[in-house]
Amino acid sequence: MPLEDYTLVMGDIFESILPLLKPKAHCVINVPDMWWENERITIHISLVEELRRRGYELRNIIIWDRTNIVNKIGIFGWPSNYITMGVTFEYLLDFWRPPK
Repeated sequence: MPLEDYTLVMGDIFESILPLLKPKAHCVINVPDMWWENERITIHISLVEELRRRGYELRNIIIWDRTNIVNKIGIFGWPSNYITMGVTFEYLLDFWRPPK
């Protein structure tokens, strides 16, 4: 799915959740970036911009470094140093519903 389409669909989903949240309630999204045809696709940036347009406020970004997990697992556990993913970290995007 093209990034623009994905971003709009995710925006629709999270926009429908926003009215269910109390003011200052947090919504955390775990999202990786990816590589596609030798190009870095910055999914987290697109989601931050889209959710801001939809009424969310970004409070924090936490970077989860999974290098050790990825390097030790490999594909089906063999070889143990084979990196199975193009990106070894994910973003935890912490949004909240702004106070009224």
